[in-house]
Amino acid sequence: MADQYVRTNEDVVQRTYNEASALTVRTGKALFRGVILTAGSDVATLIIYDNTDATDAATKQYTVKTAANTTRVVMHPWLKMTTGIHITLAGTSPNCSVLFTPMKNA
Repeated sequence: MADQYVRTNEDVVQRTYNEASALTVRTGKALFRGVILTAGSDVATLIIYDNTDATDAATKQYTVKTAANTTRVVMHPWLKMTTGIHITLAGTSPNCSVLFTPMKNA
């Protein structure tokens, strides 16, 4: 049987981060909805992994970059994350909001 995703009671969750770092946004299945990335005084880079860490390059799903002092919105409403959502955020004073819907197994 194919892996199925079922919505929980939660709708879209937004988590915001204001500094360069590597961190786990969500542990467990989710539908990745998109990101809002704002760069500070230099280029901001956000890498999104379907994992709880960034140690396995094969789990890299998406890379988003934006020029200094600009904002980029990227929506991807049906990207299934099976393990979790882990991000690495780089730049000088970047700001990032990650949007996702938590899921559970059917």
